[in-house]
Amino acid sequence: MIDITCRFLRQVDSPTKRSELLPLVENAATALLNKDVDGDMVLEQGPNEDWMDTAYRYGKVLYSNVCWLSALRSLAEVDGKREEWYDVYRETRKAVVKTFKLDSSEPVGVVGLRAYKKHVWQDTVLAAEHVESEDIVKQLSKKLDDKIGPRVVHPQLPISSWRSRKWGTYHNGAFWPWFSSMHALVLNRLGFIEESWRIMRSVVKYCLYEWVNPDNESGRGPKPFRTGCATALAVLAELHDGVE
Repeated sequence: MIDITCRFLRQVDSPTKRSELLPLVENAATALLNKDVDGDMVLEQGPNEDWMDTAYRYGKVLYSNVCWLSALRSLAEVDGKREEWYDVYRETRKAVVKTFKLDSSEPVGVVGLRAYKKHVWQDTVLAAEHVESEDIVKQLSKKLDDKIGPRVVHPQLPISSWRSRKWGTYHNGAFWPWFSSMHALVLNRLGFIEESWRIMRSVVKYCLYEWVNPDNESGRGPKPFRTGCATALAVLAELHDGVE
């Protein structure tokens, strides 16, 4: 919400809207700062508090902290460089890099849970743009790639949550067109053009589905899945602009 609202304020360039919305956005950011339980600049979360809700990731989760980095960066840049928020962004970025080992060839997606020590998560790709790390991209390509595109996690999740999920289904190793679109977007911005288009070819084929089982290429979930369609169109537009 913080990221999107700040992007909106930059686009409309309205002093009235800025005076109305910016204090609310800053209040939201301040509230999130209070989620840092141990004062290390990395936010903690409870289970079921990120988009991959059935995985029940909790503690320090990279996906949530990368979203937080994006929010802080947008807040710092909403009307020029706001130094107070840019300082928070810079320090948070350092802490996130250290905590999740983003400066290594094997970044981690969850800190604090032994069950997830060996798991690679597709949403880790969002961190690559903040740290400009080719190592993250290479790690994802090696561990997640499948015949139709990257799986959302690998290997199979060791625990079940509110619903039993077999390997290749839902959050347990499926192909998600909407998130794979984001994956392709980051690859494109880092210069991995061929890789991004390879993923988008599968996204276009399956974007009407919420998720796809890579083992039998069967799509599931609401159809058409509007989030997948909208994300794919937005990413294709940026990739097309890059070609031109």
